[in-house]
Amino acid sequence: MAIREQLNIRLRRAREIQKKYYNKKYKFMQYQLEDLIMLLSRNIIIKRFSKKLDTKFLGFFKVVETKGKQIYKLDLSQIYSRIYNVFHVLLFEPYKQRSGNILPEPTLIEGQLKHEVERIKDIRNINDRIEYLMR
Repeated sequence: MAIREQLNIRLRRAREIQKKYYNKKYKFMQYQLEDLIMLLSRNIIIKRFSKKLDTKFLGFFKVVETKGKQIYKLDLSQIYSRIYNVFHVLLFEPYKQRSGNILPEPTLIEGQLKHEVERIKDIRNINDRIEYLMR
């Protein structure tokens, strides 16, 4: 058997093993039109004075269109109008509304996103940077 054939067999075997372990961990998610989802803010840069105080999710949005098996177009609010509105399913969390728990929608004030702060719990100074723990 030629070396090239042996390499092809080993490559196919490695792909099968990788596929087996990937499919074991990965959950195939599908959403319907008009479903509410929360968008992960991991790859979206928003001007905030601290990443620590930034929210993990950018709020809830409706699914407008399916672009592929795992790609969806969202109905983003006017605040996020400069962001391209097509995202992969890995950046979504299904929105589960709880009674009495309403997500605060950030408001645009003088060109910056702002959240209302109930109170400041703690202040600390690390490397000449002030960090706030807020509620």
